[in-house]
Amino acid sequence: MRKLYLIFLCLILFISIGFSENVTQIPVNPYISNVKKVEKPLYLAIIWHNHQPLYYDPVENINIMPWVRMHAIKDYYDMAYILKNYPQIKANFNMVPSLIYQLDLYANKGLKDKYLILTEKPADELTPEDKDFILRRFFDVNWDRIIKRFPRYWELLNKRGQSIDDNVISKAIQSFTVQDFRDLQVWFNLAWFDPDFQTYDKDLSRLIQKGKDFSEEDKKIVINKQYQIMSEIMKLYSELQKNKQIEVATTPFFHPIMPLLYNIKSAKEAVQDIKIPDLNISYPEDVDAQLKMAVNYYKKYFKDNPKGLWPSEGSVSQEIIPSVVNNGFQWMASDEDVLAKSLGVPITRDSKGNVTNPDVLYKPYIVEEQGKKLYMVFRDKNLSDKIGFVYSGMKGTNAAKDFINYLENIYEKTKDKEGPYLVTVILDGENCWEYYENDGKEFLNSLYKLLSDNPYIETVRISDFLNKFPPKDKINRLHAGSWIDGTFLTWIGENEENKAWELLDKTRTNLIYETVKQKKTISPILNPDNLKSDLEKAWFELYAAEGSDWFWWYGDDQDSTNDIAFDELFRKHLINIYKLIKKEIPPDLYLPIVKIGEEKPIQSLQRKFTPKIDGKIEPQDEWKDSAIYNVKIGTGTFTKPGKFLERLYLGLDNDVLYFLIESKENLKNLLGKPYYLGIYFSNPYIKEINVYPRNSDKSLGYGIGYEILIDLSQIKDLGEIEASLNQALGNNQWKEISKIKGGISEKYVEIGIPFKSMKLQGRDQVAINVIFGSDKPEDIVPYYIPIYITVPEAKLDVVYFSIDDPQGDDYGWGSIVYPTAPVFKPGVFDITHVEMGKSKEDIVFRIKIRGDLENPWGSPTGISVQTIDIYINDGKDGPYYYQALPGRQANISEGWNKAIWVEGWIQELIIPVLNEKGKVELKEIKGVVQVTADPTERTIIISVPEKYLGTVDPNWKILIIMCGQEGYPRPGSWRVREVEETAKQWRFGGGDDFYGDPNIIDMIVPPGIKQEDILSKWKSSDEEEE
Repeated sequence: MRKLYLIFLCLILFISIGFSENVTQIPVNPYISNVKKVEKPLYLAIIWHNHQPLYYDPVENINIMPWVRMHAIKDYYDMAYILKNYPQIKANFNMVPSLIYQLDLYANKGLKDKYLILTEKPADELTPEDKDFILRRFFDVNWDRIIKRFPRYWELLNKRGQSIDDNVISKAIQSFTVQDFRDLQVWFNLAWFDPDFQTYDKDLSRLIQKGKDFSEEDKKIVINKQYQIMSEIMKLYSELQKNKQIEVATTPFFHPIMPLLYNIKSAKEAVQDIKIPDLNISYPEDVDAQLKMAVNYYKKYFKDNPKGLWPSEGSVSQEIIPSVVNNGFQWMASDEDVLAKSLGVPITRDSKGNVTNPDVLYKPYIVEEQGKKLYMVFRDKNLSDKIGFVYSGMKGTNAAKDFINYLENIYEKTKDKEGPYLVTVILDGENCWEYYENDGKEFLNSLYKLLSDNPYIETVRISDFLNKFPPKDKINRLHAGSWIDGTFLTWIGENEENKAWELLDKTRTNLIYETVKQKKTISPILNPDNLKSDLEKAWFELYAAEGSDWFWWYGDDQDSTNDIAFDELFRKHLINIYKLIKKEIPPDLYLPIVKIGEEKPIQSLQRKFTPKIDGKIEPQDEWKDSAIYNVKIGTGTFTKPGKFLERLYLGLDNDVLYFLIESKENLKNLLGKPYYLGIYFSNPYIKEINVYPRNSDKSLGYGIGYEILIDLSQIKDLGEIEASLNQALGNNQWKEISKIKGGISEKYVEIGIPFKSMKLQGRDQVAINVIFGSDKPEDIVPYYIPIYITVPEAKLDVVYFSIDDPQGDDYGWGSIVYPTAPVFKPGVFDITHVEMGKSKEDIVFRIKIRGDLENPWGSPTGISVQTIDIYINDGKDGPYYYQALPGRQANISEGWNKAIWVEGWIQELIIPVLNEKGKVELKEIKGVVQVTADPTERTIIISVPEKYLGTVDPNWKILIIMCGQEGYPRPGSWRVREVEETAKQWRFGGGDDFYGDPNIIDMIVPPGIKQEDILSKWKSSDEEEE
């Protein structure tokens, strides 16, 4: 019945779209400046980059996520439309073909996404599962800048609660009325509209004034307006380009990282010691196909070939130049870091961020390979990032003036030189505006007005500038890199990223085999609007899987807060290929690449202990310090008690992992019958994993390396038992490798497994589930989400020092108090003990805290709220740096020449280096610092290979500080939480001056010295400069 309902609704909406009126005409009031430009102005090229990955699943004919639709109504239309008010402003836009393709599917083929389907569904027909999804996802918009603007939307958020914990959602499902859900359906869609639509569209304005008690008809109005806008976007861009006010550039069709696709070894040109898959991944034919498809699709809307290319993420290499030129492109853009590495000349800046060598950055260049010449421009990173990350915290007019002042500073430095000079600004055209007041209206209007009135600055379309001033300077070799640090580390090098590349390569190999078998063209040039066969659809899915976005969200360096959904979509594209070519789907495609989450115990593991394994609890308190998990069936808010099992108890010591399994049934009655208990473990060293547990066709979310099997059918009496330790062989086959002793009583099963029997080593992280079943799993503990444990580390081979720190001194200089948010639990910033030593080839720091070591934000390292810095002065040649890392607000009088920076999402070794002008800069080395959390010991373990730090010497001087991790730091701060005068939800209190107080909560000091004395004297470098 539900399927018929959805098809019927889709048909109704599609008909309504066909007969809708034109999109609301926002008033146009052209601003014409009478200011005359100087003869030799500073030229400014702004490129607004509009992009979304392919959320579309062609097999299911649905978009998985709504962000094409939402950014269409908030950003894509208005970012171009606003230029009608400023006819003297020239701008550049980059439109990614996969975005245009999805806009076309919405506008012309009635495409829907899951969020839209649940919006259209009558509120009184929502199932509990529908309500769960809506409550979790229909507040996915900036709370402070958008939701708070609308009292009813803000009321609904507070009624739900400001977290998505299962208990919160479960209560909200019960407390929300039908009208609450209908209002939420409307507000999620209504709030996303650009403020101009909300103001000038009479229907939308009326609904905003109405505010609540919306009807099902109101929902239809909102959705119809969204489709109207989506149908007009490409017409608008075409009109503005035809009128020569904008230039529209493009990107390879599905936004792939071309250098990695062309030859994955280009990653090593950017970072020599990066770990990449040991595979011959080199698809130049796919690069060419993605470029040709982009050109063809561009011509569909703009009736001409594109001249400019923003290669995905500014990613370039020398090898891709011929492919770009052969497809008709005249210019390409990248980042200043790539330029600096290509020329071997750093882009230098003064203390205010102004470029001190403008002759290097502010001009176009020629690159050439195999006789193919291409023009290139390079973005000013600082100015681009000001719009993307800084100006949202300022009043719009002031931000626009700062932008102009920056440009005028460049003009003053260059006005008497030959020139011409071109400043290039490139950033996302959609993602930053929800962080601005009123969607950035004040900033953009002020900026365009000031630029119109400024005699020294002239905005240009890039092709116009290059035609008028062809570049003369040549880059001999274009360095392989991207806009992020001039490397590809965001898309390759971490385990998750490399795993994704391996799956992509395996799938492509199978697709090529089928293509050759059918005697068709490898890497075909597809028309996305007319895929003629399943084979063409399979290549379409492959090209989509080559897009950069999937690799962006893999690994620790980026977090979408919904990485699981992106992972599922990437694997769905690959799974669809096997379906389309009618080949068996490899089981590992059903395994998440990302960590899927973790079950929280009702009691955490209190300490290490060693119980007696006999099936009895003797003495009665021998398991009192264990982690305890209730058994339940179902996930999220939809759970019920287990059928056979009551609880799971988990304990460990340095050598053995212990399980106590509590049964609801009298186990004596189950002996000799076809039941089993299985305990399943991931293992980083087993290559031939099993995807599914015994008697199941559903994965636990990780590859299984080992199984402990307790076969009740083979047990005759209570008491001592033997279980089988089985190693996975792949294809869901098992091999018994040893027996494990255990015990069983009427109520309990006890067993312990030595870590070494599964080849596990200290600091290995292991996923675990327990299953009770017969011919199928009955109870799964936890239910399709694992428990993670970290294998205790053996004693250090060498201990260099072991020092206690006073408990309760997590107050900085004496008056700092914790933020008020509940995640900042007592003692989480209080270091109580530090041990430094050597384990094999690593230098290891073990840092113990007083509070519980929890991971409330789900970081990949097991720590969330803490930031730890370790500064080393080894007494050897410098250069030395005399300040703590940015944002810590402290000077270090004796200096340091190595630093370790650790938090949940960043782990780096920092080395001071000299630039060409002899100034000390900080070089960040990624991928060498390893971090694990041991919640049982409340210890953070940090290790760095000795070859990076050098042999430890008794004369080393070491400083260790604890700060708060900050995901949204102020400009210039390296992600540490600020100390303010009064504690707030996300700010420490007890300070005096926002920019002067050290943001250091605890530190290790030599005996006899008080940290209060040190911290009270420290001043920030900013304050001293002032």
